[in-house]
Amino acid sequence: MSRSAGARPNACHRRIEAGRLRVDVQETYPLAEAAEAHRAIEAKRTTDKIVLVP
Repeated sequence: MSRSAGARPNACHRRIEAGRLRVDVQETYPLAEAAEAHRAIEAKRTTDKIVLVP
């Protein structure tokens, strides 16, 4: 049985799990607030990553 590419761990996933890659997340927004997240990016109110969560 084949698996989709999204189901296989890639190099980034392996580095994150090994603690060799760090991603700075400044803010998380519920998916319902995606428009507000975009406004924050456009207004440069963030310097790190923003994550949308379901």
